[in-house]
Amino acid sequence: MLPRLLTIFMLLCGPATLAHAQSQSEPRIPLGATWSMTMEQAHNLAELERAPDGTLTASYTIRASSQTELVARWQGRAVSLFFARDFGLYAIGLEMVPQAHQHTPIAADPALQDVEQCAPIRLAVMRKYGTPRGIAESWDAAELASLPASSVNATARAEAGAVHWPYAANWLIWEGAVTRLALGEQFVWYVSRAGLAHRERARLAVATEGQAAWEREAQRQAQRRQEVDLARQRVQWRAREWESLF
Repeated sequence: MLPRLLTIFMLLCGPATLAHAQSQSEPRIPLGATWSMTMEQAHNLAELERAPDGTLTASYTIRASSQTELVARWQGRAVSLFFARDFGLYAIGLEMVPQAHQHTPIAADPALQDVEQCAPIRLAVMRKYGTPRGIAESWDAAELASLPASSVNATARAEAGAVHWPYAANWLIWEGAVTRLALGEQFVWYVSRAGLAHRERARLAVATEGQAAWEREAQRQAQRRQEVDLARQRVQWRAREWESLF
């Protein structure tokens, strides 16, 4: 089982041996995808699993205001493809544990499931790409923290055969010129660096517009308070106008 998983993941990452990487290589986008492709183009990716009628297996779509997520299957594993508005495909997340293994007796033993399914993939990534560029709290984090010496040593021990994950909920990050690779305990993410920059620009634009809207509303409220104060000042003399009628 473990050799087969290693073979599958190395095919996903691209041709490489399991020898230690001598230099940081550009992470290869999986599934035959290309960054900025449309969701319609992604539906036609040949490596995604399909039903006999040609439709994607166990596929569904989650739409939000700024992005759309397409969930499909590859090698029995869930795959999430994220499409940013006005950019296209910018991130691909791969689940390490196949769906069929998530509801079996082995799933009741998380440690055994981790050793059987996740550790071989993590080891393959570490062996292929060497020392990570840094560590982050999320796969799309803008800021990376440097790995302390103890963590680098832990990575070396993992490459030598250890299968534990000493990084808790954090992500190890490798940065190519075009693509980021983020390795977590149970997921691998490939992310377009241009896509992340595009998403950050869009976020800043929304934030800027939100600030401008807040300032306009604050100005409107201030003007309204001023009008109310002036109206209060006119109450005395306006009341005299009505005295003769009441």
